[in-house]
Amino acid sequence: MSYEELETLTNGMRERLGEENSALVSEDLLNVLSSYKASLDRIAELEEENNKLKADKEELLKTNGKLFQKIGFEKEEEAEEVAEESEEVSTEEIIEELIDEKGEIV
Repeated sequence: MSYEELETLTNGMRERLGEENSALVSEDLLNVLSSYKASLDRIAELEEENNKLKADKEELLKTNGKLFQKIGFEKEEEAEEVAEESEEVSTEEIIEELIDEKGEIV
């Protein structure tokens, strides 16, 4: 129910009650209307915040995906570098084992 529909309904109730009874419940009806309006405003505010958070979440998911792709790529490069270094070390170690201090092949 929209705010305008509720307001029309309460105004109709006041008219049917008459002046005397309307005066007795008028304050209560105004409180109902103001509470309803505050609730509608709060709902609109929460919907806006919810939509903003959903948009932020989507952006974060995209950013995180890009970062994970980049990190994964860097890890592969690092693994290749480590493999190359270990190959170089292995070659040097082999040469040291084959050639003694005098430069002669053992």
